[in-house]
Amino acid sequence: MDWFWIKFIFEDNGTDQNVFQGDSIALKMEFQANQTDGQER
Repeated sequence: MDWFWIKFIFEDNGTDQNVFQGDSIALKMEFQANQTDGQER
């Protein structure tokens, strides 16, 4: 299995961030793969 990582950066904008406690996020990702010519085995 291959792994990939997503990095989130939360920037302090000087306002109260506690209002976001308990929130969640849903991500929908699409990946496109292209196969190159291989070699005969």
